[in-house]
Amino acid sequence: TSFCYGIREGNQKVAMEILIHYGLVHSRFMNIVARMFFYSRIWTERHWNCLVE
Repeated sequence: TSFCYGIREGNQKVAMEILIHYGLVHSRFMNIVARMFFYSRIWTERHWNCLVE
């Protein structure tokens, strides 16, 4: 579980850096990426369910 949690935290950190970096320049792009990240996170939590568990 901790392994999956580490991956999820890492992806969130990278995604946040991308959102901040592009958000300052492209607000519309940030909105699209934020939606994609949100829906992909929901899909991941529903269908992935940590294979390591």
